[in-house]
Amino acid sequence: PGTAPDLPRLVSAERHPNGEPSPELARAAALALALRERGLPAPLEVSIAAPDDPEGFRLRLPNLAPEIVLGRSDFDARLDALAEILDAELPELSGASRVDLRFEGQAVLDDSPSPKGAAQAAAPRGGARPSISWPTG
Repeated sequence: PGTAPDLPRLVSAERHPNGEPSPELARAAALALALRERGLPAPLEVSIAAPDDPEGFRLRLPNLAPEIVLGRSDFDARLDALAEILDAELPELSGASRVDLRFEGQAVLDDSPSPKGAAQAAAPRGGARPSISWPTG
């Protein structure tokens, strides 16, 4: 952060040894370039799920609340679908936590809070407690 603000953050579920080639990280970088080539906003973050996780690659875009789930294949079709969704300026996007583009011909919007997001939101405040642990009224 701060040294290259125009570059996306690449996040991998698996640790890759420094200096070793990583096809997954190379695909993540290629995705970031593919977005720019399509005139889409450059991603803030490209995440790579564990190899057994079908969500595959996920994006965070500037000025867009939901996380974009791309899967592990058909990136051209999925980025085209993303472009269509962004061009449509759907109001439903503002309430979604995720947009899953892995299903041909449709985007699945998820409006449930992400457990990962909840953990991240609680982290800066220290250990969050369940609401039942605080007295009410």
